[in-house]
Amino acid sequence: MPVVLKEILHFMDRELGILAYDPYKGPHSCRIIELPGDIDREWSKRVDEKTILFDVHRGHLRFFAASNAYNDGLRISMWTLSDYDEGHWLLEHRISLSELACDISFPDSPYLVPITFHPFDSDTVYLGCIVGKFALYLVVTHVSLLLLQSPLSKQKLSDIKQRDAAIILVDKNMIMRNKQGEAFENR
Repeated sequence: MPVVLKEILHFMDRELGILAYDPYKGPHSCRIIELPGDIDREWSKRVDEKTILFDVHRGHLRFFAASNAYNDGLRISMWTLSDYDEGHWLLEHRISLSELACDISFPDSPYLVPITFHPFDSDTVYLGCIVGKFALYLVVTHVSLLLLQSPLSKQKLSDIKQRDAAIILVDKNMIMRNKQGEAFENR
């Protein structure tokens, strides 16, 4: 599905990059914008396109990728196309989920699916996470992880039952709190 920015259609191709086409300038008005140079291309070839998100955010093209090809586990990265004409990408965030949610036990290989960028907060992205047969919905910022469906006790994420639904925030001090602000005991 194309992404529209300034009346130009942008199609994402994991091999070529972003194909930009201006339908108002005719059939030969096409250019290629390379993807960020430091993305994990091998990971993106091995998994389907559900681990990446390409969209417009606050007037710029933005690219998000999740990869578990690193030694520190699952890592998420987010870039913004800061110079459209030159095709220059700015790496805004790169974090390992093990750093972000140190006391939450993720299964060995959760399957993260980026859903959308927050419309106003440039540091926030909404994710889905497939854990076994259950889906979690997460909000990730540069300092916190918000689970929109999660356990109500000290269970591991792999033990989640679908009936368990709460909002848990892992704050900048890595303390899990429920929606009333009460702290959970750390494992």
